[in-house]
Amino acid sequence: MEEGQKEIEGIMQHTGLTEEEARARYHLLKAFDALIEVGKTPVAEDSEPFGDLSVLLTDIAPHFEALQNFLARRVLERERPEGWRREG
Repeated sequence: MEEGQKEIEGIMQHTGLTEEEARARYHLLKAFDALIEVGKTPVAEDSEPFGDLSVLLTDIAPHFEALQNFLARRVLERERPEGWRREG
């Protein structure tokens, strides 16, 4: 069984994402958590950790939110194509 398969299946059930989309969301969540951990560690031995995580979240969170929104829009377009098709 693939790492995180149980979580991926849960994401599929709760969100309506396909398996591929749910896998992408799972890995996005894991990557976000990993980057938060990276932000808590010092860059060099004699430096402080990234102290204020709010700055880190301000820098990276919007990008992750945009990717999550991309996946959510796919579900909306699939479930209600008449309301979410792009013109042209």
